Amino acid sequence: MEEIETKEYNLIVNKKEYYVYETREDEKVQIHLYDKSQDEKLGTLSISYNDVDSFVEYELEQFKKETLSESVIEYLNKLITSIENKENIIYITDLEVSDKYRGNGIGAILLDIFGELLKDEIKLGFNDSIYLNACPTDAYSDSSLPLENLKEFYKRRGFKSFHDQGVNDNMLIYDTKKFKQKNKISLKEVMLEKPKEKTIDNIVSPKI
Repeated sequence: MEEIETKEYNLIVNKKEYYVYETREDEKVQIHLYDKSQDEKLGTLSISYNDVDSFVEYELEQFKKETLSESVIEYLNKLITSIENKENIIYITDLEVSDKYRGNGIGAILLDIFGELLKDEIKLGFNDSIYLNACPTDAYSDSSLPLENLKEFYKRRGFKSFHDQGVNDNMLIYDTKKFKQKNKISLKEVMLEKPKEKTIDNIVSPKI
């Protein structure tokens, strides 16, 4: 297992200050957003990087544990067709906003940070696609965010549906250059003053 790498950033969005921790382990990245004035965690965006063949193989293995229904076969066929000419998949595995901060644009800021890191780290224009499965938290509960609202949220960033299953929607940006940012942000990397192990422990198990 590779060592966890950590970067810290100062962030300004619409004159409000935040700070960001980015952690990397193997092919997985997490972006943790904090309110600078309250030192409180607002949300996390989780990403994994996969080559196309490995990603398709992984998806197939997940479904092999269950019955390969017509819907699953349709999904796999559409996925393979949609990304067959690409080299890599940037998979947004999770976007989580703390309960009391939902509806305050935190998810939008996390996606903007992702966009900045995409420009710096991935260099937009590589032969990659961005994939996610839009599925509301507690999708079957009355208090859940409507799927249509969530889909519209991602469509504004350039995602397009390729397999809508009613409760969730598989979405894709075929070319990373098509990713759209919403906010004008200032993201500046800073040197970590704390020992790396202590910093990581605070991120993984924050006292909030």
